Amino acid sequence: MSVPWQAVSARLVGRGAETAHLGRLVDAVHAGGPGGLVLVTGEAGVGKSRLVKEVAARAEERGVQVLSGRAVPAGEPYRPLVEAMTAALRDRGLPDDEALRPYLPVLAAVLPDAQVSGRVDARGGVVLGEAVLRLIGALAGDRGALVVLEDLHWVDPDTLAVLTYLAHAAEGTPLLLVVTAREEDDQLAPLLELAGASVLPLSRLGPDDVREVVEACLRGRPPDEVVAFAVANADGLPLLVEELLTGLGSVGALTPDGRLVGPLTPGVPRTFAATVRKRLADLDDTARTVVNAAAVLGRRFDWSLLPEVTGLSRATVLAGLRSAVRSGLIEAEAEGETFRFRHALTGDAVRDDMLPPERRTLARAAAEIVERDVPDAYALAAGLREASGDSERAAELSVLAGAQAVRRGAVHSADQLLTRAIELARDGEQRAGAERILLDVLAAKGDA
Repeated sequence: MSVPWQAVSARLVGRGAETAHLGRLVDAVHAGGPGGLVLVTGEAGVGKSRLVKEVAARAEERGVQVLSGRAVPAGEPYRPLVEAMTAALRDRGLPDDEALRPYLPVLAAVLPDAQVSGRVDARGGVVLGEAVLRLIGALAGDRGALVVLEDLHWVDPDTLAVLTYLAHAAEGTPLLLVVTAREEDDQLAPLLELAGASVLPLSRLGPDDVREVVEACLRGRPPDEVVAFAVANADGLPLLVEELLTGLGSVGALTPDGRLVGPLTPGVPRTFAATVRKRLADLDDTARTVVNAAAVLGRRFDWSLLPEVTGLSRATVLAGLRSAVRSGLIEAEAEGETFRFRHALTGDAVRDDMLPPERRTLARAAAEIVERDVPDAYALAAGLREASGDSERAAELSVLAGAQAVRRGAVHSADQLLTRAIELARDGEQRAGAERILLDVLAAKGDA
């Protein structure tokens, strides 16, 4: 059985300044100079793991000792540190180092490799921090060390205490600590208060960099429509670019050499959908109701419609939106009453996770409110009526929306709306009316 094609960028894109900065720090510890702590922050999928992977590879090329671990939700105490130390000892024994020997009983409490004949010392904090520091020093020798710990938004308090100790020590030893987190969490404050600590935020990629990621994922030059598809749907997240291209490949729409052989349909990638589902599960029932109703309204929505759609009070809806903003699903726009889902596909993932009767019920309620209270919102109302199962009314509204787009000079939007109206229309006269307007639109577009 053939292995499905997985789109992976052949190179790191758009992080030249960050790579150079971390590379200089690696060179400094390799030369025996002091290290420090760098916190790499950014939303999920922005490329934190790819960046630190590149830096770790550079460090290994220079002979620097690299230790890598990762925090996980509800992980056991010291989980990322134990993973890092265990991996470093996997192909070698515990160093026979005089300075390390007194601390073996402390290490033995968390590290199976540190077998001792006497009593195990289960002290944590400073004592364990010094034990870990001496083990890293014994492994690195005079080459310097890089410790990479990822996903510290899930870090446990015990690991954080040891890491804080290591960060203090790194200011005077050839030890570089590079850690990642999705955001600057309050629990990371002790780390950031250190004199040598710095924060390296990663932002989303711009359209030119997204094009470069697409090109780096394919063996041939991609068509412009594939690049535009990635720019429109990936929101500048390199991981989502890769997932979207993989999704197109899995349905036979895109070949690994960049040929487009099928329709560009922005299906929600499985890994992205799983992330959205997890964040939804972390919300309470009321907040989930608010998010579901918002998803029915579209990526950008007026929150003032939600109380009537959900039957909840304005205060309850605002509390639900606040929870959704904290979870990273939704973000508030700078002005007015408008919010938006953080990524173009988030709303799709939320709708996909709902039962069909849930979607239809919410869409029906929203359609009635939009038609009554939002003047000239024909396109939104048409989409809601179609989602509710009312194809006849959706066709009527699509014709009105198409005519409205014609008056605004948006002929491409008018083409899409009127074509959809024709597909939905059951009444022959209604279909003919949509076709007459569409003929004028096609003529205006020069489509003979």
